[in-house]
Amino acid sequence: MIEGYGGAFISEYALHYLGMFLLSSLVRYRPQIWSHAIKASVTREKPADDRALAFIEKFMDLTINGFPNMAIEAITKD
Repeated sequence: MIEGYGGAFISEYALHYLGMFLLSSLVRYRPQIWSHAIKASVTREKPADDRALAFIEKFMDLTINGFPNMAIEAITKD
């Protein structure tokens, strides 16, 4: 499902790590955006961001449930 880029293929492990790095950067450097997304708060200036919340929840679920197995597979892979 992952298409090559310039003849090289990026592993799903690297893409997952990149996603976690981007989320951690968001939390550290733009906490107001993170807070708004996970609280689903509504203000006059900013409506609730349900799409971001759904994406974050799904990605974090994949991380909690799937990343340990990905790590084991990467370590034991021949």
